[in-house]
This record gives sequence, C-alpha cells and structure tokens, in this order.
Amino acid sequence: KRQGAQKVQYLPLATNPKRYNDISVTDQERRDYCYDVCFIGAPFDNRVEMFESLRDYNFGVFGDGWTKYFMLKGKKVPSYYKGKASGETVNKIYLSSKIVLNIHHPHSIEGLNTRTFDIPACGAFEMVDYKKNVEEHFEVDKEIVTFKNIKELKSKIDFYLKNDDLRKTISERGKQRVLSDHKWIDRVN
Repeated sequence: KRQGAQKVQYLPLATNPKRYNDISVTDQERRDYCYDVCFIGAPFDNRVEMFESLRDYNFGVFGDGWTKYFMLKGKKVPSYYKGKASGETVNKIYLSSKIVLNIHHPHSIEGLNTRTFDIPACGAFEMVDYKKNVEEHFEVDKEIVTFKNIKELKSKIDFYLKNDDLRKTISERGKQRVLSDHKWIDRVN
C-alpha cells in the first residue's frame, strides 16, 4: 500500500482437509506413535533449546535435517529424534500423541505456519508458541493452547497430560474452527 498498490490484503496460511484429517490409526500404530509430546518439523536452535528441556517426557521428534543439524554442531543426535515422517504417517503421529507441539521458525514474528491449522484439522491437540495472530484465528485455551517460554510450556504439558477430557474438548473445538474457517478454500473466497 505504501508503494501505491490499491488492493493489498494479508492472506493467512490455512490447511488442506483432504491431506490433514482424522484418518484410521491401527492399534499397533497407536502403540508405535504413542508419545505424551511430539513434534514434526525441521531443527532450528529455538526448537532444539526447548526440546532439550523436554527429555524427561515421553517425547518424540520427527522430521528432516536432524542428523545433519547435530553433526554440524559436533553433537550426537538426541534420543528423542525418531526419524523422518511424511504422508499419512504425519497424521498418525498427530492422532496417536497426546500433545502435538508447534514451534515456529525463529523468523516468524506474528504470522502462523500451516502446522497451526494442520494439527487441529486432524483432530489432534496442539500447543503452539504464542504469536499475536493466534488470537485472530482461534480462541486461546478453548480451541488451541499457547505458551510463551519453556517454563510455561512444561507447566502446561504437565497440566494437560493430567486432563484427558479437557484435551479432547479443546481438540474438537480446534478441529471445528479450522474446518469451518481455516481451509485454503476459505482463504481464496
């Protein structure tokens, strides 16, 4: 707009419910991916710092680049790293885990990544690092849970691990919000 464009609008990211949905998960898959806390994504310093403080939990991390990240730092790959995940496996991990973490790239200031919408679209319980735009898209603590630092993250993990019914309620509300307001077709319309 400052450069003279007349029709400029912010278009938030969204989800594809054909890709991220509540799929069937076998009992064996639920056992294989049954984490109290999980994360799927690439390694960045801010993420690794948080993950190092979560080693005492039943914690699983999946994604690309983790071996290279730790090798370049001259460190051993941590035991919480469980390997790569893609396709339906991502949904199965989300649905089998109690809490799915979403920690944004360090350059994300206010906007939200697609994971913010993908996780609830599956029907999974999401805890996301606080960004201002979360409040524009969700009712915090009713449809999604946020945290601002490691101490708050651990406190909320402890709380929600003890409250299965509340996790389920928030997951369902988050799913309904995403499926009604945060699909790519909603953005285009």
